[in-house]
Amino acid sequence: MNRRDQARTMQGRGVLLSLGGIALLLLLALPLRAEIVNAAPRPRIGVPHAAAIPKVDADPADPAWNGAASIVSLSPSLREGKDAALPVPASATEIRLLWDAEWLYVRFLCRGGMPYTPERGRNALLYKGDAVEMFIDPAGDARQWIELQANVNNDLFQQLFLCTGEPQSGPTLRLRDDLFGRDVWIFRGWELTGLRNAASRRDGSGAGGETEWIVDLALPAASLLKRLGKTKFEPMTLRAEFLRALWSAPGAEGSRYLVFLDWAPVTYGNPHRSPAAFGFLDLLP
Repeated sequence: MNRRDQARTMQGRGVLLSLGGIALLLLLALPLRAEIVNAAPRPRIGVPHAAAIPKVDADPADPAWNGAASIVSLSPSLREGKDAALPVPASATEIRLLWDAEWLYVRFLCRGGMPYTPERGRNALLYKGDAVEMFIDPAGDARQWIELQANVNNDLFQQLFLCTGEPQSGPTLRLRDDLFGRDVWIFRGWELTGLRNAASRRDGSGAGGETEWIVDLALPAASLLKRLGKTKFEPMTLRAEFLRALWSAPGAEGSRYLVFLDWAPVTYGNPHRSPAAFGFLDLLP
């Protein structure tokens, strides 16, 4: 190879190196995909002591619920990309709360289209259809929390989470992936001893002819507060989350999509990994 050819070769290499350098700079200049920051204040609600004892039979006429605390605002879970803009199916959800020394009472009132319930039976994954969910961490330290799912058919799913490491969450308020994979133990099918539940439905009873359905839950103090060394509820604060799994009506090809509506903001599909994101229930005197 003569000197001229060597010079051309070196020049070509220089051009390639320059182009490679420019490409690298352009790559570095691209905006990184930012992780969702779950910075909203955690919701808080005062829960009154029950003046009358709810029957826990999902009867819409039960007067005991008239004085309950009420949550009427649920928001879509935090999402990114094109899925963040999925429309929320027409619906309405209300959650009512009461307590006494023995029980924490929860009522979900749901309105919308015909409930979609492909999953049936005890401890089926009910969120794969229309369902309501509750998470509760009695100690509020992200070391033990409970998941409950229920639907219009009175099916029930229960799950217990134990964290044996030091709980650590990122900007999403979701437990770190390495911690969750190593130190969080999940007991699907575990049951909260003494839990009571009921469900009812009224087709076409909504103002627009929608189906209305109710789920009642009564969580026993003796089981729920065991880790705290208590057997009775008293004025205290619990960490909790409430959700509704809401499926769209089938599209042209029969496909549906799932929207999660949350009380306390969490990233989509991750409430079970987000005890630090739960809201606060203040049991009032």
